Amino acid sequence: MERSKEQGLKELRAARAESNGLFAFVGIFSVFVNLLMLTGPLFMLQVYDRVLGSRSEATLVALAALVAFLYLMMGILDYVRGRVLARIGARFQAKLDRRVFAAALEDAATKDRGAAAAGVRDLETVQRFLASPILGSLFDLPFTPVFVAGIFFFHPWLGVMALGGGAILVFLTFLNQRSTKAPQLAASQAAATADMMSERRKAMPAWSRRWGCAAPPSPAGSRSAASLWACRCAPPMRPAASPPRPRPSGCSCNRRCSASAPIWCCRWK
Repeated sequence: MERSKEQGLKELRAARAESNGLFAFVGIFSVFVNLLMLTGPLFMLQVYDRVLGSRSEATLVALAALVAFLYLMMGILDYVRGRVLARIGARFQAKLDRRVFAAALEDAATKDRGAAAAGVRDLETVQRFLASPILGSLFDLPFTPVFVAGIFFFHPWLGVMALGGGAILVFLTFLNQRSTKAPQLAASQAAATADMMSERRKAMPAWSRRWGCAAPPSPAGSRSAASLWACRCAPPMRPAASPPRPRPSGCSCNRRCSASAPIWCCRWK
């Protein structure tokens, strides 16, 4: 067991190492994107310093054109960074997709089929995280102290106000996370249970569907996935005058399945 875990960690590290170069490019793009975030404040400083004092419309037009160009560059760089992150997520999934799918098939043969299918969904979740803007925000996080220091450089009270506003936002986020944690956990567990039940229903024996029997899934941890299934015989797809169907093979029934009065007629051996 420990050996398989170590092998899995090695495969994860290898899949991540293939994208180290792309992560470096994301970091470079993040540096320029965050530097271009200063375009707005610098533009306002130049307007108050140069335009209002001289009342020069040509200076205002030149500054506006420069700011428009810088914002365009920032948008392009941010878009390219998002596409690179999407490529990282796609490469990670392509690297491990076959391995995870094979492991899911192996677990489905020996364990719960619904739990085995969760591995494929977990890989898709990791891929969506790598391609999401959340990872880009993590690259922007180291520049926060630089911006706060710049605000303190202009005026200490402005820095205190920025820190206070950031603390309020963090506190509100913490309260929101704490208040919604239990409902989100319950929703996630319900979704996982629904997926597992769906996988079990897909694994229903073919003959039970042929005979129109609906089999509820067995609870987790049972000795056999079919040991507790009970078939409810549905009316056959025949005219009313046709004779009753014979009972399915493998069931011990006290009476034959009736087309007029469906009953719980058989139980798996």
